[in-house]
Amino acid sequence: MKLIDAIRHVDDESEDMTICARRPWRADSDACLVRVPAMSKIPKQVIDDGYEYFFEDSVLREILEMPEAQTLSEEAKVDLVIYYAENDAYPSWVYEK
Repeated sequence: MKLIDAIRHVDDESEDMTICARRPWRADSDACLVRVPAMSKIPKQVIDDGYEYFFEDSVLREILEMPEAQTLSEEAKVDLVIYYAENDAYPSWVYEK
């Protein structure tokens, strides 16, 4: 699975899924969805396979549900999510209209 697929299909999965991805984070980076119980760590096998925490599905939904994200193209939404993952902030371009 690619990161863009995980982002695109996060709503298809049940709650409590975590996206893990290989760096560098781009739309075509390898990704996987992992069920991680509360207060737990990413499974060792996932880390050993070169993946690292990207986002929980709930955080991803929160980012994509912001009004400014509603009108973005799919590519721009992926760029927004990656920027937020790397910077813990929204990019200034998301507010430019």
